[in-house]
Amino acid sequence: VIHIENVLPYSDDMELFSMAVESELAVKVLSCDKEGAYSIIEDLVNSIGTAGFLNPLSIKSRFLEIFNFVVKVAFEAGGDKEVLAALCGRYIEGILRSDTLEEAREQVREFIGGIVEEVYEGRKRMNLVVFERAIRYIQENFRKPLTLEEVADHVHVSPYYFSHGFKNFTGMSFIQYVTKLRVE
Repeated sequence: VIHIENVLPYSDDMELFSMAVESELAVKVLSCDKEGAYSIIEDLVNSIGTAGFLNPLSIKSRFLEIFNFVVKVAFEAGGDKEVLAALCGRYIEGILRSDTLEEAREQVREFIGGIVEEVYEGRKRMNLVVFERAIRYIQENFRKPLTLEEVADHVHVSPYYFSHGFKNFTGMSFIQYVTKLRVE
């Protein structure tokens, strides 16, 4: 048996997987830009094809490092750790079993898509908690003079973000909500 590693002059040079790629990917994941993240993955995989003969184990190892990095970013952005762990486990297995660069590309794309979805869902869950806390605070303090800035500060978000998010969450402006509550 002759292994392919012993036939082709493989390189372990992984400069094409720079830290800049990880940073760009993190920005795309954090901004829930799935298409932008896919574009980075496509560029990365295409550069592998033009880089010569890279050791397949080195490529897989680097993909796994990128998985680890992206999972950390997603967790810090509010992703559920159990969902992230399940995604990571499934796609790590897929990368390890992939025999071609095309199979690896598909595994990485699916993984990134799942991560972006989980970051998006995590943000929705976090917004739900923020605005539920704000409503509870308003209900407890509506008899006092209450400002949008005070409530935004209580839930640790900017007044601008709070104002727009509150309207999306309740369907009415902060003033309308407080007035309605006081009238009732």
